[in-house]
Amino acid sequence: MIRTSSWLQGHEDKEDCDKCSGAYPLPCEHAGCDGWVHAEAEGDGFTEPGDPPPASRGPQCSKCGAAPADTRPPDLVLDSNVLLLIWSIHDLTKEAEKAEKAEKAGAGSGALPAGLENRRQRAQDALMCAMACERDGLATGSLKSEPLRIIQERVPPGDHSLDAYYVQVFWHFVKDYILPNWHCGLFNAVNDRQLSGDACDDEYLRVAQENGLPLVTDEGNSPDGIRETTNRGKRNLRGKAKDAGVQVFTPGEFWQARGLDPAEAKRVFFDRFDRHRSEYVRSRDIDDDKMEEVLDDLRRIFEWVLG
Repeated sequence: MIRTSSWLQGHEDKEDCDKCSGAYPLPCEHAGCDGWVHAEAEGDGFTEPGDPPPASRGPQCSKCGAAPADTRPPDLVLDSNVLLLIWSIHDLTKEAEKAEKAEKAGAGSGALPAGLENRRQRAQDALMCAMACERDGLATGSLKSEPLRIIQERVPPGDHSLDAYYVQVFWHFVKDYILPNWHCGLFNAVNDRQLSGDACDDEYLRVAQENGLPLVTDEGNSPDGIRETTNRGKRNLRGKAKDAGVQVFTPGEFWQARGLDPAEAKRVFFDRFDRHRSEYVRSRDIDDDKMEEVLDDLRRIFEWVLG
C-alpha cells in the first residue's frame, strides 16, 4: 500500500482540519475512522491500518488515537512523473495504440516504433529505480495531490481497462508483495491541491534543497538524450536542480548509481510475483479465474517492460 507520510516539518494546511488546529493534518488510516492525524506529539507508535490504536504516543489521530502508517523521513525525493511511470502503463498503451494504427494503415515498418521503445525504456528504468529502493530499503517522498490527481484522470474510478487493473495490482500486489521494503511516502505541501506544473517542480526542488536530498526526475529524459532545458529554452526541473546544487538523477541514472544488477533484480521480481500471486488472488474480492487472467496479462507486460 502507498503510505501517506507527515515527515515534512513546518507545513500547515489547517483548512483541511475540522477537528482541531493541528499542523498539516492527514486522513487517519485506521480502519473505520474519519479523523485526522497531526504530527504534534513526540515518540513512536506507528500502526498499520486495521491495527488497534497504539498505546505509545506518536503523531496521532485527533479522533481514534491511531498514528500514520509511515512517517519515516525520505532518503530521496521522487518526482511525480517517475511515480506515474511506475504506477501506470497509460503512456505505454497510448503509444502502443498509435503504433497499431500505423501498422494497420500500412505506415509501420514492422519494427518496434522509436516512440514505443522510448516509453518502454523509461518505464523499465522507473521500475528498476523502485527495485533499487526496495533492495536498499530506501524511503522516497513525493507530492500527494499531483500524482493521485493525474492517475484518477487517466484511470477514472469504475474503469475496467487493463490500465486500471495495472494500477490496482501495482498498489496492492507489486508494492506490498514484491517491493515491500520500498517506503513510498506521499507528503502534503503548502496549498498542495492547488499546485500544478512548474509550481510542483518548484516544490520538489525546494524540498530536496532544504532537506539535502537527492532528486529523481524523468524531466528532460528524451530519445535524443537528457536535456536540462525545455523546448522553449527555459531551465526544466533537472536544470534548476543542477543550478541549485541539488544532486539530480534520471531513474536510469539512479539505479545504475546504486549498483543494481538488472538480471538479479528481474529474477527476484518474477520469483516473488509467482510465489505470492495465489495469496494475492485469495485476498481479492473478485472472481479467481478473472484475477488469474489479469495477472497473466500483467506478468507478460512486466516481462516486456523489463526486457
